[in-house]
Amino acid sequence: MKHYRMILATLFVALIAFTGLTAQQNKSQSQPKTTEHLKFMGIPIDGSPKSFANQLKSKGFTFDSSSNPDIIWMKGTFAGISDSNVLIYKSPSSANVYKVRVVFPGQDSWTQIEIRYNRFKDWLSQKYLLTESKEEFQGYSPERDSSKMTKLILGDCSYWSVYGASTPDGTFLGSVSLDLMSISEENKGYVRIEYEDYLNGMNAKQGFLEDL
Repeated sequence: MKHYRMILATLFVALIAFTGLTAQQNKSQSQPKTTEHLKFMGIPIDGSPKSFANQLKSKGFTFDSSSNPDIIWMKGTFAGISDSNVLIYKSPSSANVYKVRVVFPGQDSWTQIEIRYNRFKDWLSQKYLLTESKEEFQGYSPERDSSKMTKLILGDCSYWSVYGASTPDGTFLGSVSLDLMSISEENKGYVRIEYEDYLNGMNAKQGFLEDL
């Protein structure tokens, strides 16, 4: 009987060890193993912001002024829309670019803004996986375009969509988000698209956390 109990105990310990190893392997397999990066206009979101900006310059973008040393501001044509603003963000921990934001020229008509938003939502959905979306007004849903525009300017409008970008084998590369914003002083609305690389984004997050 004693020998039998020892065998059971040995088997039990082996089972626990095997379960732990399997869980560890599964966890390891779930982590990205790629060195690939999310791309913006065919350019990997990686390396120094200056190098990234120079590649955009070769595509016709020009430098604009910026008061933030961690952001490079450029202007150019993106997806057929001229005078688009492109902001290149530097990671505080690695000095690599980790995020790129596009802000299209402002519009003072809700109809025009909604058309542009829906057009890009459709285009992005054809390239990336739509993971979450929300389009609504807070309080009540206005019927007139002027009232919708007022809601947007007052910040009572939530229009956004989030997409995931992956390699063909399913490895996560980063996220792409589409949303609406406004500047009350200008009484205009803006459509924005933001590209955040996963690997450099995680490094940037770690740098931010170290500041807390």
